[in-house]
Amino acid sequence: MQELLPVLIGLVMGGLCCRIGSVRLRGVAVLLLSPLGGALATTLNQEWAAGVVPFLADTAFVATAGLGTVIGLAVLGHLRQKATARPVNP
Repeated sequence: MQELLPVLIGLVMGGLCCRIGSVRLRGVAVLLLSPLGGALATTLNQEWAAGVVPFLADTAFVATAGLGTVIGLAVLGHLRQKATARPVNP
């Protein structure tokens, strides 16, 4: 249950980073913000006493969930745009 919080933080962070225009910059923003999300998750789970390993694991969970959200929303946006595009008459 303790690993649910980093995933939720990653999902929220990925959703917020989707406001950035470029998909590449979204991914870079998620990767750069992942240590902050990992530190937040480790602090809220009170795992700092166990050492640096929980922080690294939480950072990986945040990054994976954030990147998955960015990629998933980008694909959804592309599919939605493709579905609403008008067909070209030959």
